[in-house]
Amino acid sequence: MNEQPLYSLTDMTGREASSTRQQTFGPVDMPYRAFIVGSIAFVCGIAPTLLLWILIGPSALLLLVGFVGLAVWLFHGATRRGLQIRNYQMLLNRRTAVLNQFMLGAVTVHVPHDDWSIIRPGSRPNPAKRVLPEDQPLKPITTAARVASIFD
Repeated sequence: MNEQPLYSLTDMTGREASSTRQQTFGPVDMPYRAFIVGSIAFVCGIAPTLLLWILIGPSALLLLVGFVGLAVWLFHGATRRGLQIRNYQMLLNRRTAVLNQFMLGAVTVHVPHDDWSIIRPGSRPNPAKRVLPEDQPLKPITTAARVASIFD
């Protein structure tokens, strides 16, 4: 008997469903979250834009565009690598990060800067690190030979 469900609503109602919803605003089709964040930023940015309009005129609209763009980048955009967290969370994590130390059990271990080294691949062989034929390891022995050598 077939036990597959007739309809799978997970994509429409699941945890990540809101990230796939789209909002059409005029000729622009954008993610729903970006629309909400941009709308809130637009409403919040109107007051500073009006105050700046009094001082410098119509070029104050650049402040509003920058404000909305920054808000969408912070609260909708995500990092491209790793965990793909939101950009504002990435900035908070950078601010609260503990550098040059780690926990080993209950002990805090500080990493000294003078012990750091950078290993770079060389473009020429290092004569001091040359392996002579007599220093080469022998071919690995078979498993049967190893077992036999244990009982000898």
